[in-house]
Amino acid sequence: MAKTQNVFTCQACGAIWPKWAGKCEACGEWNTLVEESARPVVPGALAAPTGKKGKALAFVELAGDSEPPQRLASGISEFDRVCGGGLCPLRPS
Repeated sequence: MAKTQNVFTCQACGAIWPKWAGKCEACGEWNTLVEESARPVVPGALAAPTGKKGKALAFVELAGDSEPPQRLASGISEFDRVCGGGLCPLRPS
């Protein structure tokens, strides 16, 4: 969860400052900055949906008709395991 930060808002002009100061630099008034808690900012992609619905996606089955390619063993058992049984030979383009 995002941490809330406090901001200082000028009661005369509405300017917002990250730190308290005796004088508002925007309007020049003295002792008008009041501490307020700011709402945490959530990036747009992570924000809660606002009633909009996305487009439905059609999923495609990943099963194929072709046989898996012949694997070439490298002689390093852990490397071959990570590579799915060995290296695949290059196909001519």
